[in-house]
Amino acid sequence: MQRRTVVRALGTGTVLFTGCLDRSQSGPAEPSTKTTSSEPSTASASPRLSITDVRSYTHAIRLNDLGESPRGDVPAVESFSDREQSVVTSAIDETYTTRSPPEWLLQFVAETTYVSQEDQYYRLTATMPTTTITATPVSRDDVTGEIASYEAYEQAVTHDGVVMSGLLRSAQQGGETLPYVWPTLDSFLSTYDAVEYHGDVLALSTTRNDPGSPYSVDATVASLSDLAGGSVWRLSAASPAVQDVVRSAAAKSGLYAFESPPDGLLAQLREHKYVYVGGRFYTTYVEQAGPQPLEIDATVEDATLDADGARIRLTLRNTADSELDISSGAPKPFGVLRYQPAKSTADSGLLWSPAYEDSSHVHTEDGEVTAVNSIALQTSIEPDGTVARTFTVDDPSLSPGRYRIENDVGYSTAAARDGTFPYVVRFAVEV
Repeated sequence: MQRRTVVRALGTGTVLFTGCLDRSQSGPAEPSTKTTSSEPSTASASPRLSITDVRSYTHAIRLNDLGESPRGDVPAVESFSDREQSVVTSAIDETYTTRSPPEWLLQFVAETTYVSQEDQYYRLTATMPTTTITATPVSRDDVTGEIASYEAYEQAVTHDGVVMSGLLRSAQQGGETLPYVWPTLDSFLSTYDAVEYHGDVLALSTTRNDPGSPYSVDATVASLSDLAGGSVWRLSAASPAVQDVVRSAAAKSGLYAFESPPDGLLAQLREHKYVYVGGRFYTTYVEQAGPQPLEIDATVEDATLDADGARIRLTLRNTADSELDISSGAPKPFGVLRYQPAKSTADSGLLWSPAYEDSSHVHTEDGEVTAVNSIALQTSIEPDGTVARTFTVDDPSLSPGRYRIENDVGYSTAAARDGTFPYVVRFAVEV
């Protein structure tokens, strides 16, 4: 067995990280060679690792949490200042009107599209003065006033930490209408007649649009679909069995795998862009539905959890009648794997493979993975063929108990059948 050794200084002492280099891809691993001492051993027996369960699932969904709205958080009426609350409550009750809108009101209605009150959403609309900015390419010689640099323009269009650098792009395509012109932009438009913009000189002009007094703010009831900008499934209307699955998926970060979906679950997820669960919106993805063209197997190659580490070999088998392409993170075919205590998501340990150090997409330091490039790598498997890799659990201090390896790979077939293959490998550590 070839050893991986990394020495790192720590204070006045030295920490030694050891593990095994995997040769499983080119043939059976060499047996480990352990040095024995003639002195009587007083150490207790090393823990041993065993596989307790290997499982895959026929169905998988993914719900991504988008918060209170896919378009951003929706403020509650009570979160506003007294004067803003007065405007909104008047608009909800009937209509808010004013003969002379102050600056704060113009900014408020420009930045507030939706509000919530007592589990109901409202959309605000206003008839207020607006400003339309237009931009026209011109020759530099045709500009009689000052020409702003792009840097000056970028500073002017930065508002509340957001750089609206595309404003002049819209201004060239029929004009950009703003319900509120913030002070730095107003000063910029008053100072400059043109701006350097991506190699062009754009002449600027502004038009004030005033609908006339009285000015008003109205509030209309907004549906969940209005708020999200797409079809929304309200989970509270579903059966208890469907609600249980969706709530479990919403509580899980990443893929949620299961068997035997309750009636109506997949149809609702496919028909709607979002699902509304407990005041929050989630995207709806059905990533697997039905039997899989893959099988997963796990075997223990070295059960002793000593300084050299115990070794687990994972194997994927193509059960389809044609070649199968699987996709995974780096390194293929499994990516970087970790294990967790069976009933916890808080702590996790690294399943080590020397392929991490060999991959240009995986960054390692002192036997740990520090970063992985977001990339999907393809591996082809012939019918009844397999791909495998051996991983090392090299923490001899790992507490006795139950642990799990939970991950997934994507797949595609020649028949244009795509899906996701989720799997779980459970193992036990016993003394």
